[in-house]
Amino acid sequence: VRYLINFNQIKFEYLFLALGLSALFVSLDIIFQFFFRFDIFGLEAPPGERRLAGPFGDEWIAGSFIQRFYIFIIFYILIFTKFKKNWKMNIIFLTILSVTGAGVLMSGNRIPGVMFFLSLLLIILFEKTFRKKFIVLVLIFFVGLYLFAKKNETLKIHYSSFVTKSIGVLDYYKDKFNPSINNEIKIPNSYVKEFETGFAVWDKNKLFGGGIKSFYFNCRKIESKKSYLGYCSPHPHNYYIQFAAELGLIGIFITLILFFSIILRSLKTIFINKNLNDNQLLVPFFIIFLIEIFPLKTTGSFFTTTNATFIFILISFIVGLLERKKNFYEQ
Repeated sequence: VRYLINFNQIKFEYLFLALGLSALFVSLDIIFQFFFRFDIFGLEAPPGERRLAGPFGDEWIAGSFIQRFYIFIIFYILIFTKFKKNWKMNIIFLTILSVTGAGVLMSGNRIPGVMFFLSLLLIILFEKTFRKKFIVLVLIFFVGLYLFAKKNETLKIHYSSFVTKSIGVLDYYKDKFNPSINNEIKIPNSYVKEFETGFAVWDKNKLFGGGIKSFYFNCRKIESKKSYLGYCSPHPHNYYIQFAAELGLIGIFITLILFFSIILRSLKTIFINKNLNDNQLLVPFFIIFLIEIFPLKTTGSFFTTTNATFIFILISFIVGLLERKKNFYEQ
């Protein structure tokens, strides 16, 4: 990927359009399935299930897919179309936000929903030329989505329980680190249990960890924690806790150096090298990277094929664009 970028062999116009339209398609399919309980391919939503998979069948990844790729259709319009200063752009953007936002909301994937809203805030931060209009459109979008979710009882219950669980996580750790409260506090929900198993496994080998993909096997060996934590998951559902448990302090330190290096170089390019014409190509990849490594969220396993492939390809695009910008700037 870096080679192809350096030699201008990637047609970003087609790439952005393909990824963006894919996110729009999945969003429309989820919306269709939400109202009719089957998608356009005839795949039925399980009875009583509050999550929807759309074209992904029995894999609950539709919300994550939309959240990762919807941003490309926005930057496709900003970079490659003639709508940049046209009133039609406002209508197009509001439609895109409404469709993709509704798709994430109706999918029932709650963490991707939160990350979707966070990515909108990052677009406002990095996209200066359209910032004022985009803020107004996002506010209109938020109000509309909130009113819709408030009137739909299924969505209201689904997301209210998420808020309750999130508050439970915060209260648990607030009490846990309070010396005046007994440390043997009852675990309020599965999120805390998964995090606590990760800390318990890391405690067995703090410096080097237990090794990549060793979490489940090492977790089963913690006899003293079984009654307290319950069963062991394949991974602790957070990238950084997984790094600590499987790679130890040394591994997580090296990983953080790599992440911060990418972040600092990207920020320098976006905000300092203002004379470069293709900064906007870097921004969507950088925003997705920030969302992907955001520490305060539940995640899949970092070392599974899907997640690792996505993250490393994402990094290759960022590094390739940074190198191309550097070469251009030095010339």
